[in-house]
Amino acid sequence: MAKTKNKSEHDSMMDFFRDDSVEMINANQEKVIANNEDILEERRGFFLTAKKDSEDTDAFWKKLRLFFQTSEGGSTITSEGKKLHSLFEFQSVQDNEFTDHYPYYCDPEDPSLHDSLVNLINKVVDKIDDKELEQGLFHSRLTDIVKSIGKAVNDWDGEADFQELLETNVLKYGQEIGLASDDFENYRKQWAMVKAKLPKQGILISRHKNAAFDAIATAAVTSWNLNQTEILERIQHLVSDLQDRLDLQDENKGTANSPDKLSNSLGEAQSMLNLDKLSNIIPKGGSKLMSEAQTGRIKAIIETLQTARNFFSAGGLVVWQSDLLEFVDKSLVEEFSAFDYKIADQDTLAEQFLEEFNERMKQFTLIISALRRAELEIADTYDADIHDVYFEHFQWRLITHEEMRLFPPILVFMDSKMMDSDQMSMFSMTLRDNLPVQLITMRRLVTQQADHVDHETFFHRFELAAMAVSYRHAFVMQATASHPGYIHQGFVGGLKSGSTAVYHILLEDDDTLQWSQAARSSRAFPHFYFTGQEGSDWGSRFDMSDNPALQNNWIQTKVSVSDEDRELEEGDTPLCYADYKVLNEQYTDRFMVIPRSSWNENLVHITTYIQLPEDEQASLIPYIWMAEEDGQLCRVAVSWEMTSLVADKLDYWHFVQENGGVNSYHVRQALASEKRRLQEEAEAELESIKKSHDEALQAVKEESTAQAMERLTSMLLDLDTDQMVISKPSASPVQQTEEAKEGSEVEEIAEEIEEEESLSMDEPWIETPLCTSCNECIQLNGQLFKYNADKMAVIGDPSAGTYEDLVEAAEKCPVRIIHPGKPMNPQEANLEELMARAAKFN
Repeated sequence: MAKTKNKSEHDSMMDFFRDDSVEMINANQEKVIANNEDILEERRGFFLTAKKDSEDTDAFWKKLRLFFQTSEGGSTITSEGKKLHSLFEFQSVQDNEFTDHYPYYCDPEDPSLHDSLVNLINKVVDKIDDKELEQGLFHSRLTDIVKSIGKAVNDWDGEADFQELLETNVLKYGQEIGLASDDFENYRKQWAMVKAKLPKQGILISRHKNAAFDAIATAAVTSWNLNQTEILERIQHLVSDLQDRLDLQDENKGTANSPDKLSNSLGEAQSMLNLDKLSNIIPKGGSKLMSEAQTGRIKAIIETLQTARNFFSAGGLVVWQSDLLEFVDKSLVEEFSAFDYKIADQDTLAEQFLEEFNERMKQFTLIISALRRAELEIADTYDADIHDVYFEHFQWRLITHEEMRLFPPILVFMDSKMMDSDQMSMFSMTLRDNLPVQLITMRRLVTQQADHVDHETFFHRFELAAMAVSYRHAFVMQATASHPGYIHQGFVGGLKSGSTAVYHILLEDDDTLQWSQAARSSRAFPHFYFTGQEGSDWGSRFDMSDNPALQNNWIQTKVSVSDEDRELEEGDTPLCYADYKVLNEQYTDRFMVIPRSSWNENLVHITTYIQLPEDEQASLIPYIWMAEEDGQLCRVAVSWEMTSLVADKLDYWHFVQENGGVNSYHVRQALASEKRRLQEEAEAELESIKKSHDEALQAVKEESTAQAMERLTSMLLDLDTDQMVISKPSASPVQQTEEAKEGSEVEEIAEEIEEEESLSMDEPWIETPLCTSCNECIQLNGQLFKYNADKMAVIGDPSAGTYEDLVEAAEKCPVRIIHPGKPMNPQEANLEELMARAAKFN
């Protein structure tokens, strides 16, 4: 909602309704309306823009304004008993969105390979150069085929082979639509071409209320399996190398060929040999012996690394908040079979996972220390004077991000309601200390429980992901369950970050499978990643590209409002947070249906209302569109409390945009500043050009005049001299001709000067040599203005245009070389104004 510098939204709204109105809330509604007339009369100045309505309408508006203040009397049921629906329920795009995302494919051996099944198959089809496949039944029916597979995945017990599952359901679909034998055979052949290019194995996530957990489990288990294989192989390699060094030491000391050593190495063959004699005849080694201290260090390292095998083989840990586990299927625990798990209630959850973290990190720190010492020993670069002290005080804070990636993940699943409890301090401490744990906070969509804590009341607006971002070094993801690929990709990124990872996920239940998509679209729960450890530039860490209409405040949907007789309105309308919130039955009392007879100019769509100045808001009521079953639209008023939440969600969206570099205030300010600078430079340059042109024009005028006067003076003087000094005989015809020419030249020059003088005074003229051929004057009047042979403007037919044309052309001319002179038609309109405009060009 719009804000002033001196008042909060709450204070301003309270000023409008005054403290007196609080008494009305608990009173009988009719009595309240009657008693409220005096208060409304005192505030009448706010309602000057309201039109005078009928008595019934006026009574409804008093009731409506009371509802806006108190939410009293709100409902989304019409007077005819019809239940209204949010426009989000009429968005056909919803089904397409979910078809694009489910079922979701994940490679069981590579967490980076994942995509929706429909995209996976389409990519394969695009790679097959076959016209029959491109135009065939399989490709044209792909969306329906994938839907059919999706239904089967819900019943998949995981035992069927990935490609077998696809094959069974693809062929089953072909049979269900009743294809003739020839068509079915072609359909089967087309599928065979695609199947041959598809992965041989895979995991499919179907659309259901626990799909987000499936995406997390798949990402966590697959990523850890790769890391586990990598670290165990590395440990095996280092232990083998260190053991070889010890064996070589024994050879150099002669103990490698002792009867006992030979007995261990020869096994059953020892019964055929005399080990004492064999020990004496085998040559001794010749390499440099290690010190006892070094030998002791290597033995200790080997012992630690051998213990590490058990540590990494045990896998990670999953800690479940007990009441959250009650909300989901118990089978989810089995999806993390590679991990240990614990269940804790809300009061002990922090204690349990912090205790586990400290114990596991202590072991991991010893292992990382052993790995570093092993590599130093193998490279013969261990310096006791330096490294003994370093490793004696080695702690987990010295572990690099690359090494931390190998830490068996600790996943903590908890309900976001925990942030309302004392556990908030645990959450903050984990972020503050950057403990490398995965905090999965689940926001639950519950539609029926009146006592459900929602975090989105007017007095408590809490954005968990935004708070996590403020710690700067954490990995943060906010996502809805409708996008399993986004969750999977984000979780893989969080595991790789080596820092605290916070995942804020909006869950669905069986009754709200489309709600999470509406939450994302309405700005209630925008998607974004924040990779706190990547890049020195803040903007490079933030990605919010997976949201619709990134540049806009809200998404748009097309509506058509009509009554029984005619269409009243048609166009696009925003879908905002209120359209999403009205989906939830808990909040329908924050809305009130407005009868069509009470519609007037004081109703303003809520997205416009919240951006108006407060003094303009005072007489208005915000509304949204809702629809009956048949699509008939109704205006529905929104309470003050819900309106404030819409404004708050828009503010949060602006926070996400700003961090994501979209519609950034600072970018806009920089662009405006640069635009002003460029404009000032252009104006200065234009003024400089104009000044240069004026100076050049004046110089040309002066030079031309001087030359003409010199020629005229010279000729006149020559003529006078001839007449006064000598009396010549009659001139020959040739001489007469030359004299006639000279006389003619004099007359022409005189006429030129006279013409220039008269032109500058009365007739229009153009400084043709300075013309830039910009076409402005030609386009204005092609008869009045023409180009000469050099494509420079000259006056054509002065009578072919008006004096206004001349003045307008002079004003448009970029180099100011058109001089309108004086009007030729004294009867032309507005001459006084036109001559005033022309004065600066003459």
